[in-house]
Amino acid sequence: MFSDSIKFPLKFADFVCAKISLLLIICIAFACNVCMARKQNRDIIDSLVRDLPNVKSDSQKIKNINTITVLYNSIDPAEGLKFAKQGVELSDKMGMKKTMAFSYNVIATNYETQCDYPNALLYFKKALALNQEGNFTEDIGVSKEYIGNVLTDECDFPNALRYYFDVVKISQKSNDNYNLARNYGNIAVIYDAIGDYTHAYNYNKRSLDMQAQFTDNYSKAIILLNLANVFYDDNKLDSAVIYCNKALNIFEDLGDKYGKSNALCNLAAIYKNLKNYSKAEEYADKSLEITSGIPGYRKSLYNALGNKGEIFLAMASDNQSAKANITKSIELLNKGVAGCREINDKLGVIEFSKYLAEAYKKEGNINKSLEYFEMYVDLKDSVFSPYVVKEIANIENSQNNIVAIKQFEIFNKSNNTKKSIIYTLFALVLILLGTLTYFILRNQRK
Repeated sequence: MFSDSIKFPLKFADFVCAKISLLLIICIAFACNVCMARKQNRDIIDSLVRDLPNVKSDSQKIKNINTITVLYNSIDPAEGLKFAKQGVELSDKMGMKKTMAFSYNVIATNYETQCDYPNALLYFKKALALNQEGNFTEDIGVSKEYIGNVLTDECDFPNALRYYFDVVKISQKSNDNYNLARNYGNIAVIYDAIGDYTHAYNYNKRSLDMQAQFTDNYSKAIILLNLANVFYDDNKLDSAVIYCNKALNIFEDLGDKYGKSNALCNLAAIYKNLKNYSKAEEYADKSLEITSGIPGYRKSLYNALGNKGEIFLAMASDNQSAKANITKSIELLNKGVAGCREINDKLGVIEFSKYLAEAYKKEGNINKSLEYFEMYVDLKDSVFSPYVVKEIANIENSQNNIVAIKQFEIFNKSNNTKKSIIYTLFALVLILLGTLTYFILRNQRK
């Protein structure tokens, strides 16, 4: 299994939302992109916590509390929540709606890291309500993007798509190409999940093309990895290897462990399908080494465990130490299924229960095989029902009209500007010719 396509949640959208202070922006970038070692994060947290009683300004105290909460996201999200709620109380006391909305976003992100999607959705919606109340247009778009991400995690693809298209419209209206590119990438994740690889490729490619105008290599790496995902799902494995390695190189340059672990997990899946099992195991082990024991990586960890189980199953199917590899496969796939069920990762459960059913069948345990095959079919039918596919098609058709009209307006505006320039130049030429003719005629009279 390929690890989930990476969306642009708070972890990757900090540059838009975190405007409270330069310190907070830097801390979020380090904490949420996992570009700082956990020990360094802990040192900063300890320092900020010790200093809190000495901070006289409530606004500065809120900034420090939000910084602590964000840094806890990759270490101990549950502990971070205790501080985040202090930030909300102080913001409410001071009547700072924008800051309070940010604190709600921070709380929601810590819930999302723990895969507590109902609470994540609750607090992201609280942030959205405050941003709408204050008419903070850009932050409204950010909140809607985060809500779309949680809905994607819950496999509510139609509603996630609606939120993403809302952000597209907001970004188009404000000429915000950065967020427009990011949300094209989010939309691509939806289409890849439902198996519409043409739309998934087109939206990812559009996002990648737009990313060229920015220096944000992190976002570029995400899109490259998601393109690799599309190629893998579409069985274009050579292209998947190329794009996955491009993403991996960027994540390594950035020192980003979360992105690196996903890229390694994906390379393991590609090489499994290419039947290069030694490389598949090597990449799977590297991914597991990164994700083991870090609370914020639970989803990646369970995907990596199930992924390695699939590798052993593929080896058994090729008659490579069949009995031993089936046993290993069942053990790892069970861990993958159990973990994904614990965090409500429906796509993970669908994937691993399917292969676990196959592994039990090869072992000769028919009852277990039927149990997991039934789990696979029931969940798959609920997530990818005909209603879901039809609803997404309806949304796309209506949004196509909106986007087409907007693009036409932009095109017309561009053309009108060009026409104005041409008309102006033509008028200047006429004036010059008229002036020149006047002087020639006047000289002839003399």
